[in-house]
Amino acid sequence: LDSYEKQLTNWQHSEINHDFNLKGYLYHFRVWGGLADENLLKTFDFLFRFRYQGLILSIILLSILKIIVSRYPGYRLLFNLVFIGGLSMLAEMIILLWYQINFGNLYSALALIFGLFMLGLAVGAWWSLNGFLRYFSFSQLYLAYFFLLMAMLLIIGLPNWQPVVLWRFALLYKWILIPLLVFLDGLFAGSFFAHTTREYYHLKPGSSPGITYGVDLVGGVLASIITSILLVPFFGLAGITGIAIGLVLVFWLFEWK
Repeated sequence: LDSYEKQLTNWQHSEINHDFNLKGYLYHFRVWGGLADENLLKTFDFLFRFRYQGLILSIILLSILKIIVSRYPGYRLLFNLVFIGGLSMLAEMIILLWYQINFGNLYSALALIFGLFMLGLAVGAWWSLNGFLRYFSFSQLYLAYFFLLMAMLLIIGLPNWQPVVLWRFALLYKWILIPLLVFLDGLFAGSFFAHTTREYYHLKPGSSPGITYGVDLVGGVLASIITSILLVPFFGLAGITGIAIGLVLVFWLFEWK
């Protein structure tokens, strides 16, 4: 951390955020230090000490639940949609937080990122019905998400190990790589949503029209809360990305035929 601060001080680049408080937050994850309630602080300290055990237990429980719902085609589709809705929101939050920390609170750029995610959703849904994405199976979409997350891990993780990479290619990161990741996140999420909606209402034609949309939102809400409150301070941005990669592989194995 001291080495990073020294390099940051010596490196002059108009695009890089020099607010070291944000950098320190990213590296130290001191999110619970400001809690006034002692009992609540003890609870989070307990969760932090056993975070790896909790993570393993959560993955096991999620896998068991996946096995159970896979016996029922309708619930299997909805469960996949909850997962993808949460995964797409998790990826967007990781990218946004990393972007803000490294480039500052640039509202015009953040608006572009939000817009690209929504554009990706729209294009993905359209292409899943009228374009090449309509030929993708669920297992192939999971595999596409796997490669997207691997690219995320490389792009956001490499500067943590070697900061000069970000500083030398700041414009490339700011205006091409990060926006591209957000767009692809929306693209795959939109395609998955359209695929699931089509199959679900073919399977259950009398169901409520908004059920898949509601289930997708539930996944997004749960992921937003869990990511911001637990995963970021417990595992860091690169760590969360690695966890997401593992979960995608688990779901891909269940869908692979």
